[in-house]
Amino acid sequence: MKIGIITFHNAYNYGAVLQCYALQEFLLQQGYDVQVIDYRNKYLLSCYKVWDVHRIVSKNPIIFLKKSIKECLFLKHRKRRGNKFDNFINNKLRLSNFTKENLRLFDLIIIGSDQVWNVHLTNGFDPVYWGNFEIKENGHIISYAASIEEYWDLSHNEKAISLLNKFSSISVREYKTAMFLHSLLNRHIYEVVDPTLLVNAGFWNTIAVKPKIKQKYLLLYQVRNSKITEKYARRKAKELGLKLICLSARVNVYNSKECIDASPTEYLGWFKYASFIICTSFHGTVFSIVYKIPFISIKLDDGRNSRVETLLQKVGLEGRFLSPLSIAPPSPINWQSAYDALSYMRNLSAKFLLDNIK
Repeated sequence: MKIGIITFHNAYNYGAVLQCYALQEFLLQQGYDVQVIDYRNKYLLSCYKVWDVHRIVSKNPIIFLKKSIKECLFLKHRKRRGNKFDNFINNKLRLSNFTKENLRLFDLIIIGSDQVWNVHLTNGFDPVYWGNFEIKENGHIISYAASIEEYWDLSHNEKAISLLNKFSSISVREYKTAMFLHSLLNRHIYEVVDPTLLVNAGFWNTIAVKPKIKQKYLLLYQVRNSKITEKYARRKAKELGLKLICLSARVNVYNSKECIDASPTEYLGWFKYASFIICTSFHGTVFSIVYKIPFISIKLDDGRNSRVETLLQKVGLEGRFLSPLSIAPPSPINWQSAYDALSYMRNLSAKFLLDNIK
């Protein structure tokens, strides 16, 4: 059985590369021949460019000057971080060329995880992420833990129906997405865990790099950077007597100097050795749970919270999902109960994959 994975494996995004690596390794552990199909959506990758003139363009000369100075200050860090990501992608992922001939060699192609059906991220319906290509005779395409955007444009429905009906089986990451696609396609849609949760902490420990810091710290990890959240984290760190370490999904002013250009393996280490975590991120929430670190996941007012909300509800930790303006202390964490629920979800998700492979 030859299996191919198509996902956002080459974005300079911690969650993207780690979920791909987890799915690859999980399937390898089951004894299958697995490769990551090296498809690269140019629009998706454009925001991760080391240097992009669009980041500094402004009609206001003062703003242009400020942006230019900022870009120059962060350029070396972006280069260093990009090199670290490329090293992980090229050495940890079993890459296979994206060609028509190569696609026909796979018995099964898995699309996902990540927001592969978010047409805003891919500049419209990318045919590859929607499985619109020729495959091996008697081959199959399934999705694993795929996601769409929070605000789906109903005008996309007809095209989505025609493309998704070609999938042998469909699984998604969020309950709301499962319900929406069920109503759209009139077929069963499976809800499964993100690949990063298919494996346990022991698996991640094999590649996590311990930070070179002696003080105990509170880790603030943001994808959607929020000044209110940073203010909240500073107050919490002071309350707990911890050093504040700020890690952002991108190289910018929100990063602490200790981790401004962290690699995916260093990213894992910052979570593993934290004393407390505050995050505005789905995968930040995931790794807080994986490593059993006391955490607060921040609920932002942009409406893009369903992935975190679904996960925390499933493991009974919705009390850790708070507004940055909240002053109420979160409820204590019952790790045993959370892990029992996670184990159940993990087993169902593994069964979905293995049943569709067999």
